[in-house]
Amino acid sequence: MEQCRPYNLSKLLYYKVKFTPKKKRLSFIENINQDQEMWKDSDDLKDYRKGIVKSFSETVNDYAVAGADIGSKIGSIFGDAGENIGRAVGGVAGFFAGTAKAILDVFGGGSGGGWLRW
Repeated sequence: MEQCRPYNLSKLLYYKVKFTPKKKRLSFIENINQDQEMWKDSDDLKDYRKGIVKSFSETVNDYAVAGADIGSKIGSIFGDAGENIGRAVGGVAGFFAGTAKAILDVFGGGSGGGWLRW
């Protein structure tokens, strides 16, 4: 018996990600099926892929902002210049600490190829 591809898998993932708290959203990325065939059948009512990427981007932004706030507080010990440098360094560190591995996996940095590219 031939196995059929799942229907509306992107819609299911879209709603799961949308209603998951931001701090937990990136946990989905490592477990997304990398086989592009699994994502082809959809109801085409909405661009679910775009919504998924937007949700993940919001989370990435939150990590960067949180890192910038922490860096700014630490840098303020050294005056205004230290605060500005701390904000910049903290933003970059927050981004990478929270999301670098996940983003690389989604966009093909791993061996799977990354379904979010199509």
